[in-house]
Amino acid sequence: MTNSNTSNQVNFNDHIYYFGENYNSDLKLFSFAMSDKGVVMDYMGLQHLLYLGMQRGRFLNPIPQLVTGFSSSAAAIPTCSSCDAMDTANQLQSLHSRFLKIVEVGPRDGLQNEKSIVPTDVKVELIKLLVSSGLSVIEATSFVSPKWVPQLADAKDVLEGIQDVEGVSFPVLTPNLKGFEAAVAAGAKEVAVFPAASESFSKANLNSGIEDNLARCRDIASASRSYSIPIRGYISCVVGCPFEGHVAPAKVAYVAKALNEMGCSEISLGDTIGVGTPGTVVPMLEAVLDVVPVDKLAVHFHDTYGQALSNTLISLQMGISVVDSSVSGLGGCPYAKGATGNVATEDVVYMLDGIGVKTNVDLGKLMQAGDFICKHLGRASNSRAATALSKFLLLFSSLFPTTLLTNCSPLNHSTHHHECHEHESYALLQFKESFLTSKSASYNPISYPKTASWVPTTDCCSWDGIECNELTGHVIGIDLSSGQLYGSMDPNSTLFSLASTLTSLTQNSTRLEHLRLSFVTISSSLPHTLTNLTSLQKLTLRQCELYGEFPIGIFHLPNLRVLNLGQNQNLRGMLPNFHSSSFINIILDGTSFYGTIPTSIENLTSLNCFVIPRCSFYGAIPSALGNLTQLAQLDLAYNGFVGEIPHSLFRLENLEILSLGYNFFEGQLALDMFLKLKMLNVLDLPYNKLSLFSQNRAVNMTIIPPIQWLGLGSCNLTGKVPTWIMNLTSLYHLNLYKNNLQGEIPYFLFMLENLTGLNLADNWLEGHVELDMLSKLKKLTALGLGGGNKLSFSEGKNTSNVTIPSQIQYLELNSCNLVHFPNIIQYLQELTNLHLPCNGIKTIPDWIWNKTSLQCLMIFNNPLIGEISPLICNLQSLVYLDLSSNNLVGMIPSCLGSFSRSLQILSLAGNKLTGNIPQTYVKGNALQLIDFSSNK
Repeated sequence: MTNSNTSNQVNFNDHIYYFGENYNSDLKLFSFAMSDKGVVMDYMGLQHLLYLGMQRGRFLNPIPQLVTGFSSSAAAIPTCSSCDAMDTANQLQSLHSRFLKIVEVGPRDGLQNEKSIVPTDVKVELIKLLVSSGLSVIEATSFVSPKWVPQLADAKDVLEGIQDVEGVSFPVLTPNLKGFEAAVAAGAKEVAVFPAASESFSKANLNSGIEDNLARCRDIASASRSYSIPIRGYISCVVGCPFEGHVAPAKVAYVAKALNEMGCSEISLGDTIGVGTPGTVVPMLEAVLDVVPVDKLAVHFHDTYGQALSNTLISLQMGISVVDSSVSGLGGCPYAKGATGNVATEDVVYMLDGIGVKTNVDLGKLMQAGDFICKHLGRASNSRAATALSKFLLLFSSLFPTTLLTNCSPLNHSTHHHECHEHESYALLQFKESFLTSKSASYNPISYPKTASWVPTTDCCSWDGIECNELTGHVIGIDLSSGQLYGSMDPNSTLFSLASTLTSLTQNSTRLEHLRLSFVTISSSLPHTLTNLTSLQKLTLRQCELYGEFPIGIFHLPNLRVLNLGQNQNLRGMLPNFHSSSFINIILDGTSFYGTIPTSIENLTSLNCFVIPRCSFYGAIPSALGNLTQLAQLDLAYNGFVGEIPHSLFRLENLEILSLGYNFFEGQLALDMFLKLKMLNVLDLPYNKLSLFSQNRAVNMTIIPPIQWLGLGSCNLTGKVPTWIMNLTSLYHLNLYKNNLQGEIPYFLFMLENLTGLNLADNWLEGHVELDMLSKLKKLTALGLGGGNKLSFSEGKNTSNVTIPSQIQYLELNSCNLVHFPNIIQYLQELTNLHLPCNGIKTIPDWIWNKTSLQCLMIFNNPLIGEISPLICNLQSLVYLDLSSNNLVGMIPSCLGSFSRSLQILSLAGNKLTGNIPQTYVKGNALQLIDFSSNK
């Protein structure tokens, strides 16, 4: 996922992803999860760690900033349509007339999951019907052992039944060399292998790990070359795994690169359990595109959560031109309960026809094939398009070619709409002249130059980003978000003074209802003529480099429902006295808005989202906020608010996200009060002057809110860890850093199986912790237990069969009385940050130098002895290295100054090192801080 200078929002289609400002994709020091309203992401801050801020472009440039501990700040922006949703139809205009190859997987991937075995003659007839629809690639069957997949035991007979079909490819699945040889003997002319990006899924599906499975794939690839048979590669679980949860894009890229190097002609990226969204698919594709050419890639989406078509579209925009699908949406995953079938081929063809993408597939005949197999299986089609169009197509498919079906598509504009008005077209062209086009001006990976289609001789209603009233032809919507534009907004532009006398209802008023210019580099103040847009309903100007005073009259536009001005750092303004208004969302994060929240905010009775973090607001929170019964998201973090948290907030029964961190709130408050908020997903209160306590009494399970994020760092929380936390079964982030908690770490914390981040550092906890207790936390990526706690640690009773979560990226065991380097760390395959300072460790094992993903290694203030191993230079991703205050001897390895382009902070102070400082340090490189003091 790419990021930009001070932006912390990425907009994909109609989803808005809002990250805490400390989000850093290069260091991967974060945990994240998606709620119904957005993605909440938290920076896992590190003691003495250099903070790398967000910069433009795909790779980030560093901004020094020291941080301490886990940051507990979290915020989220709603993904509802009232927010800054991008117009997908406009974005896809650039795909018009492209050709997309569809790989039909129904006869194999679809039928292998059926409980009843489909007769061979039915399979053969299905394949021939699919061929008649124009499909050129149909996955016919699989040469897997009948013991495991009895539904496809007739693979040889199926191939024999279609041997006379010409002009179509029929790849077959081959799990091993034995299956390959059987396929070749049966007449297969193309084969496919299917490793997974998840170790657990690979073992469940293929009885072997990733490396063993890739070795089998290499054997098949070698054999296929000797027969001159093309080989296709499938990668399962590219975004999620039923056993491990989120799958890191780097894992997918690793497997994809291996398949490419072994000679696969095409590599299909499969969302096996259908959990992907555009927000998870894009970073996965970016990682794979770094190692595999785009023309070798295909995508394969299951539709468990209804995201398959969205994921397909965003993949096309990133250059993918091959899509796997299954007739009638057949299929599923036997290893993921609830996972549904593949995206329906009918739905893919219907959608692509509607946006002008060619497939050469006859939708009518395709639906006949779907109807044939569904009747045999005794159930309805899973294709929405087939269900809606079946009566029409079955009667008239011979009369109407597929390309004419787009006239029925809601994506097509009527051919009889009223054309754009000349004065509005002129105003738009004048507006266009205020900007230049540059790809670097937009931070969205799927941006494109929207104004390229703005040609004076054409109807402006057909231009990208322009929406017209089809009856009157008046422009009612402008969406140039992520349009690769930069420049300034001309205050004299007639765009903002469009008026008409065509009807008495709109006389002397503009008709513009939606103005979306997010991620357009405007670099100017806002013209006061914007206040003329009395019909305006949505105004989104996020991250436009705006400055100056915001025209307060915009707040009083009578129809304005959504205002998003976030991440314009130099834009100033105050909240007005609100009158009765239809406001739904007010989003001002990362601006220079200032002042107090007026009590008149209670007049915004429809307000759903009030997000104003990282501004300059101050004063007390008015209790009137508690009257906004529709409020779902309240984010006031990183301001100067004072006083007590109003008890009226506990009346907000629809509140889902409450973020009040980094202010000056004070007073005693029972943590249990927040349990009254029955819809609460995110509670984030870090770094205030509060004194929290928990009554630790029995809580009725039926009233526990579905909290997923609990951030209570530095809240003066006293007593024991609240027992009601054990009932938060959906909790994925728990930060209790720097409080006054006492007693032992309750065992129930290690039973919260959805936890991705757990920070208990800097409390007064005591007792013994066996690290193998973490075995149930299968999704854990960040763990902090050190600091002021009085804990002792061991690796557990069964170190020979350790099941510590291998995906842990951040591990902090500061001051934990460790006398040996924990052997359990060698099982952490994705470790990026390791903190073991202030312990009793004497030696570092050689296997640590194979952890090439490490970006931060801190083992200062230990009694380390011996020389610094030259193998340390294997850690080429290091950004921060601190081995100070130990007893290390010998020479400084000469490679340390040049082995890593990313190394910025290096501290070897307080040791017994000798010799000269290597010349490489004098040359600079990326190093920003070097400390060799107090050595010999």
